Amino acid sequence: MEMAVAEPQDGTTAEPIEVEISTEIDAERWNRQVRAYPQGGFYETTMRQEAFLRIYPDAQPFFLTAHCNGREVGRMAFLETYWGHDILTWRTCWRPLRFMLKYGFKTFDAFTAPMVDDVEREGEIVAALVGAVDELARRRGVYKMTHLRYAPPGREPALDESFFTGRSYDVLRHGTYLIDLSDDEDELWSRLKGEARTAVRKAGKQGIVVRRAESEEDILRFYELFVQNRNRDAAKSMPRPLYSQASIADHVRYFVERDMQQLFCAEVDGRIESCTLVKY
Repeated sequence: MEMAVAEPQDGTTAEPIEVEISTEIDAERWNRQVRAYPQGGFYETTMRQEAFLRIYPDAQPFFLTAHCNGREVGRMAFLETYWGHDILTWRTCWRPLRFMLKYGFKTFDAFTAPMVDDVEREGEIVAALVGAVDELARRRGVYKMTHLRYAPPGREPALDESFFTGRSYDVLRHGTYLIDLSDDEDELWSRLKGEARTAVRKAGKQGIVVRRAESEEDILRFYELFVQNRNRDAAKSMPRPLYSQASIADHVRYFVERDMQQLFCAEVDGRIESCTLVKY
């Protein structure tokens, strides 16, 4: 366990933010805090890390907890792995490269979004968490940091892009849909745009049937479509990670059995032509 201290940035006499860095935590307590956090979700839980570690068991988890005046005010987590880990799970013939990549191309990956309890000092808390990550990366000789998400969906950021670009971070934009599922099905249907409702009805008339996956054959067909999509992206100069069939099947099976995700399949004339995974 380590501790980093970040003094207030505005010259005030506010209590400094201390960041505790641990490699082990009480998972039940952490996930309970995520559930209580308004923007908390699957990607903030330890379950997301469990999924990553099932595919890359040599990754190292890190958990950051921000403290101020003896109380917790924020938290964030990530994993230390290495550049190219996804390729090695797909191309087993390249496994001998693991040692070189693991020690020469370390990465911090799979970040949770910073979870902040003290809204008034959010900017300071996030800056302290990111600063602790930066310092840890320097000490551990990390080659690259990827997928640090801020702010979580549904929350306005207290730090603007200049904070990250000033630290040589690449800023990427993503869209997120937030849907209130507490409403009944009829209400949700009525809020869809007219063209969306038309498309759904048209799909039904064309014989497209959507169902939950029921067998290993469904999972294998999902993997075939997954590879096709990734190869198509690569052909458009948008390369994305490829994983082995065994690792994907294991991931799907593990979380479906624990009722934490579902695989949906869309069939046309009895053949699966599309799939999607939904986590919850």
